[in-house]
Amino acid sequence: MLHFVYLVERFLLNLIRRRCFFSLVFFNGKFHHKTLFNVDFTNVSTLSESVETMLARTLARKLVIEHIGKTLSDKMELHIFPTIDCAEFQKYVAKTLVCSPIPSD
Repeated sequence: MLHFVYLVERFLLNLIRRRCFFSLVFFNGKFHHKTLFNVDFTNVSTLSESVETMLARTLARKLVIEHIGKTLSDKMELHIFPTIDCAEFQKYVAKTLVCSPIPSD
């Protein structure tokens, strides 16, 4: 997990170093999960849709958002919207030139 956060940070810093101007946008989404105890994370696979994999992806996403918000907030914009259909995101798109959206789960 730590290596993943490091790779994302290095990638973003390389873009900033090349004078790229960009914003990161995340959506809270509708993924709900129950807190599970004794989850065996040895079964996590990038292609799997198992509960363990979904929890690992959610944790990684939260860690990346938290880390970027604390370490790179002075170098780039980070926005978090409830959904893609919310009014706040529609206003953001209307006032911002969105060139290359990159969807992810």
